[in-house]
Amino acid sequence: MSETADWKRLDGALSLGLSRQPLPPLAGAEGLDEPARALAVLTLLGQRARLAEPRGLQGLATGSRLPDDPRPMLDPKAREALLRLDRRLDAESRRRLAPLVLAAIGASGQRLHPFDLPNLDALLRQGGTALGPVERAWLGWTGASAPGASDPEGGAADRLGAFRQARRKDPAAAREALAFSLSSEPAKLRAELVGSLGVGLSPDDAQFLNTCLGDRAQSVREAATALLARLPGAPAYEDRLALARACLGVETKGLLRKIRRLTFKPPSGDRHAAATLFQGFGLSSLIDGLGFEPLELPEAAAGIQPALPLLARAALLDGEPALAAAFLTRLEDPVWPADLLRLPLDAQLLNGETRQTVLSASLTHEVRFDPLLEGFNLAEFLDGPMSRDLAERLIASQPWRRWLNDVIQLVVSSDRFDPDPVLLRAVAAMPWQVARAVTDALAAIPPARQPKTAAYLAFLARLAAPSKPSEPSETPVV
Repeated sequence: MSETADWKRLDGALSLGLSRQPLPPLAGAEGLDEPARALAVLTLLGQRARLAEPRGLQGLATGSRLPDDPRPMLDPKAREALLRLDRRLDAESRRRLAPLVLAAIGASGQRLHPFDLPNLDALLRQGGTALGPVERAWLGWTGASAPGASDPEGGAADRLGAFRQARRKDPAAAREALAFSLSSEPAKLRAELVGSLGVGLSPDDAQFLNTCLGDRAQSVREAATALLARLPGAPAYEDRLALARACLGVETKGLLRKIRRLTFKPPSGDRHAAATLFQGFGLSSLIDGLGFEPLELPEAAAGIQPALPLLARAALLDGEPALAAAFLTRLEDPVWPADLLRLPLDAQLLNGETRQTVLSASLTHEVRFDPLLEGFNLAEFLDGPMSRDLAERLIASQPWRRWLNDVIQLVVSSDRFDPDPVLLRAVAAMPWQVARAVTDALAAIPPARQPKTAAYLAFLARLAAPSKPSEPSETPVV
């Protein structure tokens, strides 16, 4: 139809009836009878309404269009798989999976189709930092709590995450930006931001931390005091290091063959207090003067089970993930990945590569795989899914196979056992590249017994499948 078509006459003809107001001439439709021409007009009017400017909640035009996003949209089969997955999820599963689903879409280089945004609204509200510009715009137009906008909790999480990322990239610039804006933040967020200076902490931060000692909020002052006590050269640091070193000692056993063992005596007899006392110290600082080579320590410390997580943390802070894994695998009945995720450690202190490396190093034949809730927590620890190499190694490992065999036996022996919650936790942090292999590994369990897990893996598999995604569009939300 030409751009000069009389839309008002067309609309009137269809509203009043063709007997009262005939259709105006339509370019290119001269050969059609009246009913066919009416059907063509209805189609054109529907398209025109769909492409009209978006409407606000009160029915007023917002004058806004979707922001530009050059990524291709999901292909129809991936869209269908995503909508099917969303229908399968309960509220808790959606809350846990939403950031992973949206992160997987982003990692595949694609984006959501705008026409699916209304159906996925509940998923988007839980998307956190994985939301793209179009999704954020949608949430803003619908009055939903787009993180960083109208939702204080979501905004605080975004603010903290962005600051920690900035500290990893450029600690000095991040500190200067924080000094400029800190006073305008609420007390709780101020304390968390100051505490986040532990990422990339150095003596250069001392001056700013000293100014934070005069903050009006006690929580901010306490956070600054704790970090000052972690700066080498500060009196509080030296005092705390001396107390930490005093917890570790050496004993020699054996008559003919002398074996040196590491001993551990928690401060005040409270092993939980040691987690705070040891905070921020690398392994080299703690064992200085004990006469052990680093590679000797895991075996020498095997008899002091409560200290193994502390020593693993200290090894990580020294940039030794393989050594940290060696401590973890000497725990009695070591569990992967739970032992790592329960370390008394702020994961933000470690870069993504170190986190992946320690996970890989700690996955040995001796460990027991048990996802519990750790599949979700693992994704939070990694700030996304596992690397493809690690995921492939996991599903080929003996611990995974032993665990999966136990689950299959439970499914076979009991109709009342619901494997879906267990399976979903186990595959939550899988990357989309291995979805098909994981699906094949679970083939012995009927899809009807694992609807959420099967739907999640089917969606990830669609992301990995070769397709022709639709072209970028500026289609407004309807």
